[in-house]
Amino acid sequence: MVHKPVSPGPLRLMCLRMVSQAVYNYLEARPRIEKYLRLCGPTCKDETGRLIDYVTNYFPSNLRDMLLEFLTQLWFTKLLKMKQKTIDHERMSAGDPHHDHATCGGTTSVIDAQRQTNLMAEILSVGMTKHTKTLRFGFTNARSGPIDFNKPLTIITDRCNSLRYLDLTFATDTLMPTKPGAEAENFNTVFARECLTLCKQLAAINQISTLKLLMCNKKMLKEISMCSRLQVLEIVEASGLRDTDLVSFSHGEVRHNLSKMKVKFWSDSDHIKELCESQTPRKIAQGLSQHGNGRVSLPNWAVFLLNCPNMTELQYFEPSQLKPFNPLVGLLTILTEARKWWNLEIENEGDLLDLVIEKPQDLDSLRFKWTSISFDMGNDGLSGSPSETALNAHMEFLAHTLPDLKEVTLTLFPTPMDFLTLRGLVTTPAGKNLASKLQQVKFQACHPSHLAKAAELVEHTASLETFILEHLQIPQAHHHVVNLDVRDVLAWLPSSVQNLKIRGFHLLRRVQGDIPEGTGPTYNNLKLIEIVFCGSSDINLLHISCMCPHLEHLTVVVSMTNVPTAAPPQPPTQGMVASHLHSLCHNSDLIQCIVLIKVGEGWIQVDDREMLGELVLGSTSESLRKIVLFPIRGICGGGLRSLVRAAKERNICLNIGIGNQRPVKTETNRRTATDEFTLADGKCQDYFSEFGDFLDRKISEFEGQFWNDPDWFFGGVWPEQGFDSE
Repeated sequence: MVHKPVSPGPLRLMCLRMVSQAVYNYLEARPRIEKYLRLCGPTCKDETGRLIDYVTNYFPSNLRDMLLEFLTQLWFTKLLKMKQKTIDHERMSAGDPHHDHATCGGTTSVIDAQRQTNLMAEILSVGMTKHTKTLRFGFTNARSGPIDFNKPLTIITDRCNSLRYLDLTFATDTLMPTKPGAEAENFNTVFARECLTLCKQLAAINQISTLKLLMCNKKMLKEISMCSRLQVLEIVEASGLRDTDLVSFSHGEVRHNLSKMKVKFWSDSDHIKELCESQTPRKIAQGLSQHGNGRVSLPNWAVFLLNCPNMTELQYFEPSQLKPFNPLVGLLTILTEARKWWNLEIENEGDLLDLVIEKPQDLDSLRFKWTSISFDMGNDGLSGSPSETALNAHMEFLAHTLPDLKEVTLTLFPTPMDFLTLRGLVTTPAGKNLASKLQQVKFQACHPSHLAKAAELVEHTASLETFILEHLQIPQAHHHVVNLDVRDVLAWLPSSVQNLKIRGFHLLRRVQGDIPEGTGPTYNNLKLIEIVFCGSSDINLLHISCMCPHLEHLTVVVSMTNVPTAAPPQPPTQGMVASHLHSLCHNSDLIQCIVLIKVGEGWIQVDDREMLGELVLGSTSESLRKIVLFPIRGICGGGLRSLVRAAKERNICLNIGIGNQRPVKTETNRRTATDEFTLADGKCQDYFSEFGDFLDRKISEFEGQFWNDPDWFFGGVWPEQGFDSE
C-alpha cells in the first residue's frame, strides 16, 4: 500500500510507486509460487511475468533507475529489521560471560539471509541497466553460515558502465575484524574476492566518483588508485592496510580529484598502536624542536596528504575513538617546525608528486583545502609556553594554510594543562579572526570549568551555524558530574547559530534561573535542538520550546534524575512537564518533535489532554510530520484513538506511549506511518540521497543503546502490508 501523499505530485510518480510495490511483491513471492505455476499450465508463468517483461523491455532508462531506487528502498526495510534484531540480540546477551556470538547464530538465519540476497539479485536484474548512475547494496550476512552473494555482485559488475555512486557499506550483522590465517570462505574473504573483480571493472571504466566499501584490502586499494574521477572514498574496515599503502595509493591517478576519505576501523591494530605511540603531534613537535637539523623524513601519512591537493576531509578513525594520532595536526606541526630551519632536506622527496620543496620558504606557499580539523588539549602541536606574539603567529599560520576551514573540534581533558590552541583562538587577534569564520564548533568537555571556556570561545564565532557540546567520556578515568543549564548555553550563542546539539551532561536548572511562562529571551534563529543521552533534574527542560519560536526539529532523549547528593540515588518523583510543548502549536516551521524518557527512569507528565490535541490538530505548521512522546502519564489512552486517526488525516506520524506500554502493541499507539521519509511531500528531488540520510539516521538510532523502546522506529520506509491508507 502506498501512503496518501500531502500533494499528489506527478501522476507518473504515483503510478511508478504502485508498479514498484507490485513488482516487489511478485519478485518476493516468485520462489515460493513457481512450483505451483508449473502445475497451472505452460502459459501461466508467461502471464505472471508479463509485468516484468514490460518493465525490462519498454521502460526508459530514467524510469527504470527510479524503479530500481524504489525497489531497493522496499528491500532495505527488511534489512533494517534484520539489523535491529541482531543489535537487540547483542544487547540482551551482553551480560552472559559464556555467550559466544561467533557460534550462536545471532538472529538472522542462513536461509533468511540467502533468500533476501537472492531477492536483491532479482531486483537488480529487473531495475539496473548500463545507464544506472547510483546504487546502494546491503549484505545479509549470517554468523551461522556463509551467504552466496556472487549473483548480485556479478550483475553490478556487468552493468556498472555509468555508475557514479556506489554504496556497499550496509551489513545486517557486525563485521568481524579481518585476521591473518582465517578460514578461506568466511564473509571477509569472500567479500574481498568478489569486490576485487568489481573494483577492477570500475577502474577500467573510470566513471565512479563516490565509492563506499564495507572493507578494503591492498589489492582493492591498488585498483581504486587508478580511478581518476573518484572524489569520495569511504571504508568501514581497512583490512591489512598500513600508511605505506596510502603512499602507493596517492601515486595513482586518484590523487588529482580525491576530496574526501574516511576510514572507521583498521584491522592492523598494531600499526595503529605504533602511530599513536610515536607519531602524535606532541611527540613530533618535541622531536623536531630538539633534534631538528634541516633533514626530515616525511611520515607516510604526510606524503599521502601532500600528494592529494584537493583533499577537504580525512577521517582516520571513527570520531568516537579517542586516539592521540592526528594526521592533519601532525602535518601542520611538521610544517610549523620546518619553517624555523635555515635549510631543508626531505629524505623521501621522491615520494612527493606534483610538488617541489627545496627550502623552508617553499613551505609558505602550501595551502590545504581542509574544511574540518580536530585539536586535542596537550596534543595540538604546540609545546612549552609560547608568548602572545608567537601564539598569534601560529594562529596566522593556521588561517593562512587553511583558508577553507569551517569546522573545528576541540577536546579538553581534566588536567590543569593549558590548551594553547584554544587560548590562541580567544586571546590573539589572529585567533579571534579565525574563530569568526568558523561555521561549526564541536566542544568536548569533561570538567565543570570547561564550560566557561566554551562560553568564552563562542563569543568570537560571529559566523557560527552549528554548536555541538558534548560531555567527553574517557575510558578508565574518574568522571566528573558536569551540571548544565540549557538556558545558559542558549544565552552564550551568537545570533547566527541555527543548530544546537547537547550530549551526555546532567541537566540542572539554576535556582535563580526560573523564568515565568511567556517571558524571557527568545532565540529566533535556532532551527534544530538536539539534547540526547543526558540525565535531567530539570523537569521544565521543555521550556526551551517556548524560547525558540522557529524550531523545525526538537529532539530530547534523557533519563530523569534527582539532584545529585551524597545520599544513594532515588527514583524520580516528578515527570517532565509537557505543558511547555503547547507553544509549538504556534510554530509555523515545526517538522518533528521527539521527546523520549528512558523507561524506568522518568516519564512525561501530561495533565491537559486539550494541550495534546492542540499540539497535533491545532499546529499552524504545514510541514509537521512526526510527534513522538514516550512514556506519558496523566491521561488515559481511551480518548487518543480519535487523535491518532486525526493525525493520520493530516499526514502526521503520531507515536504516543502510555505508561510502560510498548507503542506498537495497541491500536492507540499504532503508527500511522513508518517514518518521516515516508511522509515526505512532493518536494523531494533526490530520492537516492534522501534515502541515504534516512538509513544513516536509522543506524545511529539502532546503535544509540539508549532508546527506551525500539519499536517506534522498527518499521520500514513504507507503510506495512495491509495497512489502510484511506
